Amino acid sequence: MKPTLLLLLSLALAGCAGIRASDGVSFVVVRHAEKTSDTERDPDLSVAGRMRAQQLAGLLAGRDLVAVYATEYKRTQQTARPGADAHRLPVTVYAAKSPAVEFAARLKAAHRRGTVLVVGHSNTVPGIVSALCDCDAAPMPESEYDRVSTVRIGADGKPALETGRYGDATPASATIAYGAPFTLAAGQSVTLPDRSALRYVGTINDSRCPPDVQCIWAGDAEARFEWRAQGSNDAETFSLHTHQGERSHMLAGRTLALESLANGDAPAVTLKVE
Repeated sequence: MKPTLLLLLSLALAGCAGIRASDGVSFVVVRHAEKTSDTERDPDLSVAGRMRAQQLAGLLAGRDLVAVYATEYKRTQQTARPGADAHRLPVTVYAAKSPAVEFAARLKAAHRRGTVLVVGHSNTVPGIVSALCDCDAAPMPESEYDRVSTVRIGADGKPALETGRYGDATPASATIAYGAPFTLAAGQSVTLPDRSALRYVGTINDSRCPPDVQCIWAGDAEARFEWRAQGSNDAETFSLHTHQGERSHMLAGRTLALESLANGDAPAVTLKVE
């Protein structure tokens, strides 16, 4: 892990040293990690998301974790699983549509000691945190994955909220220029000059000949993308191919072209819009 990430984790946990498990309970509330798709109802975590789930488990290492909660969706359960497995705990499923106040009351009644992990969604985490701390929690934009909110309730029943960051920082959505090549890692997004959004989901069906190997057939790799027009909630999904399919796609009268696709388990893609 990078030194800056270690520093962020240290700052987020700085207040823990003087708090013993017997002093009360700590509810650690996070959003699920990065997902493979914004259009599927129940997508898996992406490569970046699986890495963040491991970073969450690292954040909880050494803590007296006593329970883990996640909604019925794969992305929340996959985020919670590494930490739960490390402490030999099951992942308790709660309904994503549970009213925040009722769910928070259940958590408080069930747990008076130790650390409890709760994994939710961008539209549910602020409400859960607010209900647990009886305070205001900032809204969570769809692009934010690295916020960790810890609500500590001491033996006197008084809650206190700490908010920090964990794992890799959520990359900001960059704006690119027409005609200029740009590179994306799997899961990253850019804003086009017309304010539409392009997201590189990842590469599938990669049968390309490995580098430095002579092959009779070059093979093909399919890079999957999602595009949203400005102000639209509906995404268009399409693919670009290295050899055996379309290398370009029309987006609102502009041509998106595949310039190159790196090799590896999660190859970066270089594109250009003209």
